[in-house]
Amino acid sequence: MSFRVERVYTVIPCQITYTVYEASGTIIFTETITNPPGPPPPAPPCFIGTPAYLTISVIPGTPIPFTVPVDCSVVSKWINCPTPHFHPFSACLITDPTSTCSNVLQISL
Repeated sequence: MSFRVERVYTVIPCQITYTVYEASGTIIFTETITNPPGPPPPAPPCFIGTPAYLTISVIPGTPIPFTVPVDCSVVSKWINCPTPHFHPFSACLITDPTSTCSNVLQISL
């Protein structure tokens, strides 16, 4: 299966590192971003694999990675950036409406 990534940003002004894994624990890719981001990046490549879960760490505030399943469920995590509060994270795999790749991994950060 191929997939591309779409990120949905909310209001955390932090550095976020996430890693996408297959169910076997094999890493598909890792990315570090600053949130909110600058201008949109060029079209992302299609990654090969079946994403099952992500680990996410937030700097500053929550440097210990936590797990978010790729099942559209929301994981609320206590984040200390910029002020302490619970913040929702989620990841959904949907069919790619543009047909660029087979699927889209939508990650809400």
